[in-house]
Amino acid sequence: MKRARKILTIMIMLSILAPAMAEVLVSVDCPESVYQYELFTCTVTLYNDSTTDTGVDYVVHFDRSRAQPLEYEKEGDVNIPALTKKVLEFNVWAKSTGRDAFVFEYGHGRIDSLAAKAFYVSSTPLRLDLDKISLTAGQKNTIKTHVEGTGSFVYITFDYPPGIIGTQRVDLGDVEDEKPVTIEMSPDPYIVGTKTIEAHVFFMDDKGNHVLLQKIEASISPSMNFIVAAIAVVVVLALAAFVMRRKMSGESGS
Repeated sequence: MKRARKILTIMIMLSILAPAMAEVLVSVDCPESVYQYELFTCTVTLYNDSTTDTGVDYVVHFDRSRAQPLEYEKEGDVNIPALTKKVLEFNVWAKSTGRDAFVFEYGHGRIDSLAAKAFYVSSTPLRLDLDKISLTAGQKNTIKTHVEGTGSFVYITFDYPPGIIGTQRVDLGDVEDEKPVTIEMSPDPYIVGTKTIEAHVFFMDDKGNHVLLQKIEASISPSMNFIVAAIAVVVVLALAAFVMRRKMSGESGS
């Protein structure tokens, strides 16, 4: 009898709570087609279609990994008040060509639902012909390359890691076939190893305005002046140590 009462109580509670449980409507929007290296945005719209506030946990990924979110945070949570819409924007970088899909998985407490949008990554009509460079630390390095392809109102900006300064912007105007590009970069004397420089290529075509992100791998080697100076310091320290030992041995002998 007690067990029957407990079951009846639970059923009554569920019947009371059920109408108040929040229902979240989710839609995903991405461009249908983008270029390789292009930066673009996928938008997720969440609408809480109930009179109860709720929260949503989510995970973002791609079906074939031809693209990736720019942010390191690929998961998170969002609170949505009753009868309210929330819009999440994810900045995306297209790495390689082919079909892919932006996947938004979500749930409350347990991620058990998903919404997705397919898109296609095609070859870019314009690119900076620069993937890897060799730099010498402690001096100005001049790199001559070119932009190849076709585009209007073309310009390039560069983002450098700490320890490197260089050309900030190159304006090219309209490009047909190719145009030369000259860049200057100066790593600090103590910067050696491999660093990543980011080039943002802005252009316009018949589809609109575009921004490409190209990552340049820079291999930095020490300059001869730095090597000679380092050797000189080592020699001076070695001589000083030798003189100190001779002086100490002479004092102990006397």
